[in-house]
Amino acid sequence: MLEKYGYTIIDRNVRSGRWGELDLICMESGDLVFVEVKTRRGNSFGNAIEAISIGKKQRLLRAAQHYKLTHPHTPESMRFDVVTVQLTEHGVIEEIQLYKNIDHG
Repeated sequence: MLEKYGYTIIDRNVRSGRWGELDLICMESGDLVFVEVKTRRGNSFGNAIEAISIGKKQRLLRAAQHYKLTHPHTPESMRFDVVTVQLTEHGVIEEIQLYKNIDHG
């Protein structure tokens, strides 16, 4: 899905020190992009983007900084995107949405 928007996936499911896992690491328009993928089944717990709390954003930033330290040849410019996947109660994809450049504060 991301490829049709000009992303090149360079890594997947990368453990980044004690800060957790980075779902996708991509390049897009010269930027290093860390993509968090969130999936929700049904709406009983809200939509998937609501699962990206301030604490989660801070952990993503620390994980990305750790990744950049261990991969020094990556571009300086970076951003955080989110892909949300909404499933029906039966597990059928209902909607996929891309949110670019979420703040990480």
